[in-house]
Amino acid sequence: EQARKDYDAFEFHRIYQAVHNFCVVDLSNFYLDVLKDRLYVERAGSATRRAAQSAMFLMLDGITRLLAPILAFTSDEIWR
Repeated sequence: EQARKDYDAFEFHRIYQAVHNFCVVDLSNFYLDVLKDRLYVERAGSATRRAAQSAMFLMLDGITRLLAPILAFTSDEIWR
């Protein structure tokens, strides 16, 4: 909801800053650190590993859609 308000107000730097902070603080420092064991230790077909991969895919999908209007070429590369 805040991103929509920022897009409507042409405050693109706020969107980028919020996504950057989310990726650095929430994802990198916490969530991805927790997922490392699941991704590296579990079998390739295990349910916990697949769940972690699915969650990461959904996060990347959401972040890409959020940033697509201001980072069009980067978003296009992700989709390829």
